[in-house]
Amino acid sequence: MTTPTALLRWIIVILSALVVQFAVVSQIRIFGVVPNILVVLALCAGLTGGPQRGAVVGWWCGFLFELPRFAHPVGLESLA
Repeated sequence: MTTPTALLRWIIVILSALVVQFAVVSQIRIFGVVPNILVVLALCAGLTGGPQRGAVVGWWCGFLFELPRFAHPVGLESLA
């Protein structure tokens, strides 16, 4: 069961990773590819908390990643 403290901690971690992704990591290119730390965050959540936590964190990371961009309908990145 998720406690309110753990939920708040995950919200802060996801939002911090989102800010770092857009502010810092989007400027870095490795062989022409921009790294995505939100995918790494979802992977780490799944490895440490199990598949359900990984799926939930991954969905929220994908959903929040596409909100500021409006390049396509909202929800496509969260389903990927």
